[in-house]
Amino acid sequence: MKKEKKDKNEYILGYRNEADRCYALAGMAISLASLDALESVASVSIDYPGPMVRFTGEFYFGGSPSVSPKAAWHRIFEGYRLTSSLAIANVMARCLMRDGGSDPSDMLDRVAETIRIEGSEECGLEEDELDAFLSNTITRSRRIFANSRLITPLEALARIIGERRELSGRSLAEEMHMLRII
Repeated sequence: MKKEKKDKNEYILGYRNEADRCYALAGMAISLASLDALESVASVSIDYPGPMVRFTGEFYFGGSPSVSPKAAWHRIFEGYRLTSSLAIANVMARCLMRDGGSDPSDMLDRVAETIRIEGSEECGLEEDELDAFLSNTITRSRRIFANSRLITPLEALARIIGERRELSGRSLAEEMHMLRII
């Protein structure tokens, strides 16, 4: 994984090339499918300037006085859970699948730092809750991407993403179904 120095204390986790981006996006798609959240995807693209996954309007929660605080928190937490899972799947797919099992610890530590901040600020999670959340999310993702039977379909999905550049959420689900990922 390429690490670009932004300033003396801040690093950006960048992609080495387009193939790396395709693997990352394929991994994120597999993570969304494992969470039964593909219906929340409007489209994906390796060419988007910014997040490669765009969600449907229902994914974003603007708040409403008619929604109970508990229901509002659960919707916010669900968004946090999905985006955290995407970030971790991005790292795991690239390290465990593309790089043949390279150690993702350094990248996961950097991603986890951001996930902790978001969990604290957006969801009000305490340190022990963040520890449990991260542990469960990383363990779940590691189990998915350590499965050697997933390498061939993940490579095929990455190739499709690279060829098509952009897929609607429905097209992504159809491709994953044809590859027997879902």
